[in-house]
Amino acid sequence: MIWYPVSGCCITFLKAVTCAQSVQIIVKTVYTKGEDGMKRLIPAGLILLIIAAWVCTVQAGHSGPKQMKQHLQAAEKYEEKELYLNAIKEYMAAREFMKDDYEIKMKVIGLYEKLGEENTCIKLCRQVIDGTPDRPEAYEKLLKYYSSQESNRKLIPFIYTAKERFPENAVFQDKFHELEKIYRISEKGFDALFEFENGMAVAERFAEITEDGKDITEEIVINESGFKAMDIGYSKIEFTDKQDEFLVRDESGSWKIVNQKGYSLANNKDVSFDTVGRISQGYGAAVTGGTYHLVNSGMKVSNNTWDDIGAFHDGFTASKKGGKWALFSLDGLKEITDYTFDDVKENNFGYSYMNECFAVKKDGKYWFADKKGNLLSEEGFEDVKAFESRQPTAAMAGGKWGFAVSDGRWYLEPQYEDARPFCNGYAPVKKDGLWGYINKDNELIVEPQFQEAGNVTERGIAPVKGENGWDILRLDILYYKK
Repeated sequence: MIWYPVSGCCITFLKAVTCAQSVQIIVKTVYTKGEDGMKRLIPAGLILLIIAAWVCTVQAGHSGPKQMKQHLQAAEKYEEKELYLNAIKEYMAAREFMKDDYEIKMKVIGLYEKLGEENTCIKLCRQVIDGTPDRPEAYEKLLKYYSSQESNRKLIPFIYTAKERFPENAVFQDKFHELEKIYRISEKGFDALFEFENGMAVAERFAEITEDGKDITEEIVINESGFKAMDIGYSKIEFTDKQDEFLVRDESGSWKIVNQKGYSLANNKDVSFDTVGRISQGYGAAVTGGTYHLVNSGMKVSNNTWDDIGAFHDGFTASKKGGKWALFSLDGLKEITDYTFDDVKENNFGYSYMNECFAVKKDGKYWFADKKGNLLSEEGFEDVKAFESRQPTAAMAGGKWGFAVSDGRWYLEPQYEDARPFCNGYAPVKKDGLWGYINKDNELIVEPQFQEAGNVTERGIAPVKGENGWDILRLDILYYKK
């Protein structure tokens, strides 16, 4: 069924035109005796046309409400007798005389619901929403239909739209919070599982037992479902900031850059690397001979050395010399502060600069500092985690963990045994020795049950450690959002 907007005004106009056309025919018939006569009588004919049109309009204006009332009364009688199809027909006829037919449309949807025609109800609700997007009733009905179908694929994108359009509507808010608590765990039992990025993660698993009885593990790249995204396993894998490029260490201990098919893109056979970290914005940290160097995307090594140096993000990182840390710029590859900080925190991706600030330790406390090293708050923390995104990070005071924003203000007061930063609206928290997840309102959406828990991705995927190893958690509220 498709509803076309036909109002009583349109019907009235058509009837008026019909009357006027009839009079026009009469005028033409009567006044055809001569050209001179016609010229004299044309004004009279026009007057007759205007009067006829006005009379018809008045008559139609009086008959429209009467017919509408008759159709509505008939529809109500059919509805009382549970003759719903007849009632629908009468309601649809009454619509022709209405300027605002929203209530009638909702009645028709209700009758189709009584007939058990849920798919028709869904179709009509969508039409009502398209035509009248600022009223909640059709949204609420559509919410009920989607909920009965138990299809989160349809329900979750819809609830985001409804919640955004009607932020004060308790029905939509309650349903959203209910859906937040729906999750699935894919049991994989990996020996280790690192953070997901661009739909992939590095996982460690058992490979073989050597002749002397030692277990050999290998690292593989998996997708969000836990299946291999690369056919080849390596002894060590690091992500780069390019989705199809990876730093790997092969069985011989050599480091190189490969694509997802395992084809070599860059190497440096003249240098023996102890380890190589994430390459980001053209550079990564490489350890050779016990000291840190910068290595570029062509695997060429810088001459400068440090005690430690991190990965670049938004043009900045941190470097360490003589037991102290400085802030470091990609522009000119140089320090922008003295080596004055006792510590600079890195997040799970090796970035120390995130959310336009660093997490630094000075005078026995942790602070947030801008890219010039200026402290952003008056009070420091006992401990803090580096930001993973622009959302609040975890900070400690009084032996408990809460969440703070970059200017040092508390977002959630300290109350947990441990915590990790918010990502995509959710954060891991530790309670009674186990990890679970909270939302931005500090509501537990996944009860504490894991030995470890990682960041939640935009798609609602997170690494979690259970009794039998590392598994994959999926939050439906994010997984089906788009």
